[in-house]
Amino acid sequence: TGPVGFSDELGKADYDIIKRTCSKDGTLLRTSRAPHPIDKSYVANPPKGDIWTSSTTIGNYTWYHVLAVETSNESEYIKPAQVYPKPSSTAVFIAWELKEDSTCKPGMEAAKCAKEFSAIKTLNVYTGVRGKDSTNNPLKFKAWGVSPVVNGFALLGESSKFVPVSPDRIANVAHVS
Repeated sequence: TGPVGFSDELGKADYDIIKRTCSKDGTLLRTSRAPHPIDKSYVANPPKGDIWTSSTTIGNYTWYHVLAVETSNESEYIKPAQVYPKPSSTAVFIAWELKEDSTCKPGMEAAKCAKEFSAIKTLNVYTGVRGKDSTNNPLKFKAWGVSPVVNGFALLGESSKFVPVSPDRIANVAHVS
């Protein structure tokens, strides 16, 4: 076997993307469950593009991670019943797009940077598609973090990372009344 790298060819690594996958010491920030396509990817009329989810469970709480790639339907959405492990039908989450320059900052009111994600409020996962010349048009993708809301509070973790809440970074979360 040859060397392993983070790009399609030597000298083409995107360090801005690479640093969003790990902590400052180089520890890869992993989820508890491997990413997988949502179930509706396997039906007769699947979404155009790819929609994958994964999850992180710490203590009694689960955070979800959603990745959409090249989704072309502007009304493409997912709901909590489509993630695994499936949350209760009354669970409420907040979802925010994972960007390096995340608008979610410590202490900020969640409504200013995130949206409710629940059985009633779905998450639109439209990304658009790149042009025909894929050499000059990077793949269009978006990633979202999804945090449980407990007594009006949500732990977002490191909102600039692709896995903002990771068992490699956080050992336990508990609600104390």
